[in-house]
Amino acid sequence: MALRIFEDSKIIGGVTITSEEERINNLLRMLKIEIEKRKQVFLKHMVGTYLNYIESGFRDMPQIILIIDNITAFREYYPGYDNEILVLSREGQSVGINLIVTGMQTNSLNSRMLSNYPTKISLHCNDKSEYSNLLGRSQVYLKDTPGRGLIVLDKRILEFQTALPVRGDKELDRSKNIQELIKHSNLTYKNIKAKKIPQVPPVIYFNKLFEEEMDLFKHKYKIPIGIDYNSIEYVYFDLLENSLFAVVGRDKSGKTNFIMNILSTINKTIFLNKTIAYIIDSSKRQLSQTKQYGFVEKYTLDLSDIEIIVDDIYDEFEERQDFYKDNIEDINHLDYKKIHTIDSNEQNFKERLAWFNKVNAILETLPQFDCGSCGYANCRNLAIKIASGEADDSLCLVKRR
Repeated sequence: MALRIFEDSKIIGGVTITSEEERINNLLRMLKIEIEKRKQVFLKHMVGTYLNYIESGFRDMPQIILIIDNITAFREYYPGYDNEILVLSREGQSVGINLIVTGMQTNSLNSRMLSNYPTKISLHCNDKSEYSNLLGRSQVYLKDTPGRGLIVLDKRILEFQTALPVRGDKELDRSKNIQELIKHSNLTYKNIKAKKIPQVPPVIYFNKLFEEEMDLFKHKYKIPIGIDYNSIEYVYFDLLENSLFAVVGRDKSGKTNFIMNILSTINKTIFLNKTIAYIIDSSKRQLSQTKQYGFVEKYTLDLSDIEIIVDDIYDEFEERQDFYKDNIEDINHLDYKKIHTIDSNEQNFKERLAWFNKVNAILETLPQFDCGSCGYANCRNLAIKIASGEADDSLCLVKRR
């Protein structure tokens, strides 16, 4: 818990405690993926290690340091992660990922793990045999002096004295001075920012996301719509690949907020994604604020405006179709087939539009309480049955009253 004080530092990607299993799992998964990514980069540039990569002049890949304080407690909580820690200790150094662990005794690590640590430091140990376990045959023992330690360098056992990170006679004084040091560091290195431990937050605020993760919004016509729980990566909706999509959910499940975020993204990235939008809002006017967005061609509450909107869109279809036909040599065959599909489906679409308007006109005459007393799940289902001649509005008990 003492290391939580460093969480405000920009160069710290996160501080987690043993009980935060999801964050720990995400962190180890992130490092595993990072190892593979770096291996591919080294292969591309024909270098073998992180040191070779840096010596070749590349500066785009930061050194990563993972610190596990009290590896004994960690392994007791998560015995299933031994293999992940073993891989990190074996492969991490060559790709620029360092692992530092602390423990009460040498048996905190098994022999396979311990052999992967070329540098071992011993502070004061109660059992003198621990010095030999760490440093080899040694007759050097430490006095019980806080901060006094032993290390093997160039095959020599050297005694040293560690330093306090900051001045301060009491723990509270040192904590305050560390906080000041972090503030100074953040101001000095404004453009340096460690990648955070990936996690799915309970609430994602769009404006904050836009400020802190601007790179998410630089993909042309791709809109971030959420976070994948498995990969903890942002998921995008590609407007070029997916021309139709529906948002379904119960009342107050977030449908309107979802649409608002999409429209807000387009509004903030209109310089990158040239877009025109037509919005048909419900009587609740929950999308009314989008009227001020410059790319909104038409905002309406009137369902009868759908025909006007569709006519405008088909005019655009025809203009684009003429353009494509005039430039057919530059368009592949598959794209051309898609163009002709518009013609064949146009009449069918207009028929469906007329049906849609008929159903909505009937729906406007119903109370829209969705009480189910008519025998149907909601008023729209009743309206559909009335439009098809399979029922009449006498089934609506609320309207009859």
